[in-house]
Amino acid sequence: MNQPTYESVFRRKEFAIVTLLLLVLGMFGAIALAVIFIEDGNDLLQVILGSIGLVLVGMIAVLLATFRIYRWTIEAAGLRIEERQKIPLTGFPRRAFVAFADIAALRNLESGFDGVIEIVTRDGNVYRLMRPSSVPVRAKEAETLPDLQAFAASLSQAIAAAGASPVPVTEGLSFWNRGAGLSAIAGFMVLSILLAGATLWALLGGGLPYRPRGGEAIAIFLALPFGVGYLLHRSLKRRRRVLSANRPLP
Repeated sequence: MNQPTYESVFRRKEFAIVTLLLLVLGMFGAIALAVIFIEDGNDLLQVILGSIGLVLVGMIAVLLATFRIYRWTIEAAGLRIEERQKIPLTGFPRRAFVAFADIAALRNLESGFDGVIEIVTRDGNVYRLMRPSSVPVRAKEAETLPDLQAFAASLSQAIAAAGASPVPVTEGLSFWNRGAGLSAIAGFMVLSILLAGATLWALLGGGLPYRPRGGEAIAIFLALPFGVGYLLHRSLKRRRRVLSANRPLP
């Protein structure tokens, strides 16, 4: 019997964005303290360059550890879950077999612009699976990989068919729809506005000795606040919709 399987690359953007924000804030904090307490210009320059270098190394490490390959297989008695880093040696693999009777909740999430399904076990463990951004991890599975929502429905049906307590697919909140995630988006919004403001000031003659070719500064920095603002609006809209749907009737 063919076992329904879903495999995709999970992009841990909440881990990446929050960590990158902390790295950037730490860099600015270190530079500010150096400017206050270090008087020698050469020592100050070394601290600034060292801080920037450490942040760049940290950013590369974070980006390498962001991508994980997730594979869920629906078997007769439960769900087999396999996780591993897309880039070797950047994280640890994770394997689990979750019996249908141990699944307490099955939720549909919206993580930024990505669709995600989440299961919560009765002992509190949480597992998530993300919709691929383009094609499956293995191109040969392109025609057989089901839609993520169809796979969630198949899992719900398999739970019921096994005789376990029914677990319908419900709507839930992701990291980006909760307080910590919304705060991270707001912080990134402030940072993007500062970058856009600095770029606009430079373009108007305040700091660039040349005009950027191809409009790359305008396309990236000036448009960034609009993209982050749309993400904030989308996350808040999703939060209101889910909370309204889950609010008990008077």
